[in-house]
Amino acid sequence: ETAFHVSGLGDMILTCTGTLSKNLKAGRLLAQNRNLDDLKLNFQALPEGINTVQSVYELMQKSDIDLPLCKAAYGYIFQGKPFTNFL
Repeated sequence: ETAFHVSGLGDMILTCTGTLSKNLKAGRLLAQNRNLDDLKLNFQALPEGINTVQSVYELMQKSDIDLPLCKAAYGYIFQGKPFTNFL
C-alpha cells in the first residue's frame, strides 16, 4: 500500500535513478560483473536493496512462493550464479 502513495513512488524513483543512490551504485557494480565482496569494499554498509533481496528470498523459502526475478537476483548476488541461467 505504501508504494502506491506519492512518497513511496518517489522513493522508488530516486532509488532507481538518483545519482546519490547506494542501490543504483550497487546495481551498476553488479552489472559490471562485480561480486558481493566487491560491493562490501565499496560501501560501509550494504545498500538496503541487497538486504531486501536476501529477506525476500528467505520469505519465499518459508512461504513456498516462487518469484523468479528475486530468485535470480539472489543466486547472482549471494551464490555467484550467472544471471543468464534464469532468463
